[in-house]
Amino acid sequence: MLIVGTQTFHGGSGINVSEARAHFSLWSVLKSPLLISADVTKMEPQFLEILKNEEVLAVNQDNLGMQAKKIRGPNADLSLLPCQSGNEFQLWTINSSGAILNRKANECLSISDCSTRAGATAIMFDCFPSGNACNYKNQLWDYDSSTRQLIADISSMCLNWDFEQVNCSSSRTMWIYKNNQLMAGSDSERCLTVPGAPSQGEIYAGPLEWGAYGAVLFNRQAASMNMTLNFTDLGLTGTTECGARDLWMHENLGVFAGSISLEVAPHDVRMITLMP
Repeated sequence: MLIVGTQTFHGGSGINVSEARAHFSLWSVLKSPLLISADVTKMEPQFLEILKNEEVLAVNQDNLGMQAKKIRGPNADLSLLPCQSGNEFQLWTINSSGAILNRKANECLSISDCSTRAGATAIMFDCFPSGNACNYKNQLWDYDSSTRQLIADISSMCLNWDFEQVNCSSSRTMWIYKNNQLMAGSDSERCLTVPGAPSQGEIYAGPLEWGAYGAVLFNRQAASMNMTLNFTDLGLTGTTECGARDLWMHENLGVFAGSISLEVAPHDVRMITLMP
């Protein structure tokens, strides 16, 4: 349930306008029910304006009904962050047994709950613990150097950039293993990273019925952050041009090729649509 505007009569500090905007944007792009918990007759105008933003509401009510996915940010165990030489949070060893060990965490890349289903998530876990329910098959991988894919031994499926095991014919399953880093795709810009690395913010994006994409760039930190959304994360090519519109500023930002970078205020968002 939305808490936008509730601080006006609950007596607590509540959330400020930036946080309310972030809250409403995330609920909208994730296609969550927009249930208002505040009394709109007593709500301060700046919070009421958030709830009345027709462009943001249109993303939530889009007829395609596809929930946005997190395409950047931690899943509690893993994230894709800009590659940095020598960054221990990004250094991996693929040993002869097929285990993939992160040197900083001293844990192994594992499929959660020994699952064989498509969509099961990869996590970090102690390497080869006693009492493993699937004889450690959820911690064994084959790195195919010809297709550049990580194939889970337990399912014969491939790891994608959302850290899920999927059919190996799916997109976003290429990993470049170079200098002990696992790079997503062929651009060598983003690397598989365990928790503890500096936050680069969170990005959520998904398709809309009319051919565009809705996206939210979310900054949890106490300082402003420059955030970049790569169009390859949307399944587009690295040279695709997209027209961008800011749904809170109600203005067109221009046409961008391959990616868009925006400054995001503390505890705030930039919510945009991208039209290829």
